[in-house]
Amino acid sequence: MKKMIVALGVIGFALVSLGGELTVTGKGVVKRQPDKMKITFTVSAEDKDMTVARRMFEEHTATLASAFATAGISTNEVVTSGISMCADYDWREGRKFNGYKFEEDYIFVAKVDRVRLNRINSALFSCKAVNSLRNSFELFDPAAARNEARTLAVKNARDVAQRMARDAGVTLCEINEIIYTGFEARDYIYSNNLATPSSAYDGSGSVTSLRDIVVSETVCIKWKIK
Repeated sequence: MKKMIVALGVIGFALVSLGGELTVTGKGVVKRQPDKMKITFTVSAEDKDMTVARRMFEEHTATLASAFATAGISTNEVVTSGISMCADYDWREGRKFNGYKFEEDYIFVAKVDRVRLNRINSALFSCKAVNSLRNSFELFDPAAARNEARTLAVKNARDVAQRMARDAGVTLCEINEIIYTGFEARDYIYSNNLATPSSAYDGSGSVTSLRDIVVSETVCIKWKIK
């Protein structure tokens, strides 16, 4: 008989322990239209004669000046990575030598302006010196969106916990633990290549719409209840 009482006491304690805490995971989602546009383009030249390849590259680079003027780009708006040169091989054909390749990447960054973006795309895409062109869209201040999403996540967790406590007939007390589980960025940074138009471009390669950047934060909070 005493053993039965002890067993029941242990079971009762376990139930009370489990019932003394409420854990809720909250999620906050913030949507923002991108306010930062980044245009990345590359100029390169290749020839089996290194001197010829370099001359071709310099000629291509020189033509950018007129493209910049047409696009309305000032030189201080463009950052370059510096010139790289390498011997180019086709490894699919047993290390076949293709030539010497000179290449330089350029990055243009500015506030989103669709009219200007389309003008720059058109000027650069039609410039024979440019052999690749990509647009990407971001946020100048992604931390602000994350902070807002995190605040919403905490509020969501608290709202859910309060409703659950009320429905269960218990009282929500102080917080035992907060676990930050991190953030998720969908379309946090995304890009489109003009050579393969996507939903952001019409048939002429003009930007017609930009997807929202979606930032979400999650937080797990444990409350004492009585």
